[in-house]
Amino acid sequence: MAAGGKRAGNASSTLLGDAIRAFWRVRRVVCIDKVLVIGNIFNSGRTSAMATIARRDFLKAAGLAGAAFAGSTMLAGCAPKSAETVQAATAASSGLPEMWDEEVEVLVVGSGYAGLAAAYEAAKAGSGVRIIDKRASGGGNSAFADGQIAVVGSAAQKAAGIEDSVEAFVSDSLTAGLNLNYESKVRLIAEKSNETFEWTVNEIGVEWAQDAETGSDRLIAQGGHTVMRCIPPQANSGSGITEPLTAKLAEQGIQVETDTQLARLFKDDAGRVVGVQIALGCRDYDLSTAKETKTVKTSRGVVLATGGFGLDVAFRSAQDPRLDETVGCTNREGSNADGLRVALDAGAFGMQLDQIQCYPYTSPVENSFGSSATWIEAECAYAPVIDPATGKRFVNELTDRKRFSDAIFELGHPALQIGCIDNAPEWARESLEAGLGNGAVVEFDTLDAIASEYDIPLEALKAQIDSYNACVEAGIDTEFGKLFNDDSAPMKNAPYYVAKMQPKVHHCMGGVKTDDNCRVIGNDLQPISGLYAAGEATGGVHGACRLGCNGTLDCLVNGRIAGQQVALSDPLA
Repeated sequence: MAAGGKRAGNASSTLLGDAIRAFWRVRRVVCIDKVLVIGNIFNSGRTSAMATIARRDFLKAAGLAGAAFAGSTMLAGCAPKSAETVQAATAASSGLPEMWDEEVEVLVVGSGYAGLAAAYEAAKAGSGVRIIDKRASGGGNSAFADGQIAVVGSAAQKAAGIEDSVEAFVSDSLTAGLNLNYESKVRLIAEKSNETFEWTVNEIGVEWAQDAETGSDRLIAQGGHTVMRCIPPQANSGSGITEPLTAKLAEQGIQVETDTQLARLFKDDAGRVVGVQIALGCRDYDLSTAKETKTVKTSRGVVLATGGFGLDVAFRSAQDPRLDETVGCTNREGSNADGLRVALDAGAFGMQLDQIQCYPYTSPVENSFGSSATWIEAECAYAPVIDPATGKRFVNELTDRKRFSDAIFELGHPALQIGCIDNAPEWARESLEAGLGNGAVVEFDTLDAIASEYDIPLEALKAQIDSYNACVEAGIDTEFGKLFNDDSAPMKNAPYYVAKMQPKVHHCMGGVKTDDNCRVIGNDLQPISGLYAAGEATGGVHGACRLGCNGTLDCLVNGRIAGQQVALSDPLA
């Protein structure tokens, strides 16, 4: 033994030991022209032994150490190929793949409104585009939404003589959002609303519902909007938007790659996002169950359009403890926080994550969004909603979703909507029939029968209906200030259609912070180069409450911007 009890060795073994210690201090591994370059090896507490290693000797030792590290978890984490290594790679804080499995200019994550719009615009600008979705089919939550869009200054408004303005839209949105919205973002979607609507018609081929009398696009009332500015798709579903967009992408040879989940974002020495790790065939969106993993270089950038986390009970209740497992959710399966977590792990700034909207128009009889919600929401423009304990109205049925939901939660039990044949919009009849079929909506011949079934004070109920009818006839709601449709009629003829209303988690107003060019902002409050986001994956547009129909507008406007901007970014070598 040598002095001090340490085993003596030759120069090569000493260098090998030093190189091993150096490898564990590696902060970044960069592949440049197929040469592995080690950067930022020494931290501020470097040892004198390491400091004295000459560059030539270190590279020589690194060659000796290479075989020892070929199978190490550090290098395996750089470019994992199996389900067993994907979680370790996701958690790793350093290292780029030595060699990328695949390469594309633009990768879009998510195939709802925002993702499809981003992919379309990026491809239109000439970029090579791939779009992935973790679910077994594309369309995201968007394909299952109602698909209604808010438009300022539309031809339909002009034909109906409705005066609207960007300022009115901004005011409505800020009021609903409790002024937590970023005004510049609200103003942006308002200013681009009509342009975007016309784009869906003239370039994408979306068909919007038509008013049989005027021949113009149909306008409907929506809670929180002080004028009629919302237009439903002909299909009465968000699929009426996602399917034409998907078809347009297919014309360019772009298909949504399903069962493909984002696992990690890779950043280079300068902090630019330069690629991703994707996991294929995960069971229940669990990365550890992936059948295969790949690394993909993204020479222009990544667009996050991963949606919200409404079904992620653990994550959402950590933000708002009231939203535990006892509160339902309207979202499609897979609506969890995994995409958001990847972004946060990469240094994205998360904002307003506790601003989670509940949708007041859902039935406790149905799971998820259900089939009757379209009817219930449409009928709120015409029908009173009462507290069954008192037989009286307790809220403006066209208030914003937050105030409506909070008012129902305050009751401590479901509310009751009482509609009738006099106010049954034709475009919502399919939803009504579905609700009648599964018991979410119940038909009655008399108010007496309704009172008996739901234990409502009969005289109070009759007095409320009389008062409501008087307001409709006068065209002024003296009780709660509701905005009546022009075709609203007093409730005088049976059958009556009664539905229970119980709010469910619906939309996440918070997400990653972005600027007005959809660049994701990092924890240093500076843009992260190569990373963009749009839609429900972002925060700042809606504040404390998203107005109905503003979500579709937000996703399409900002999805388009994200696609345009990522296509303009300087490509990697």
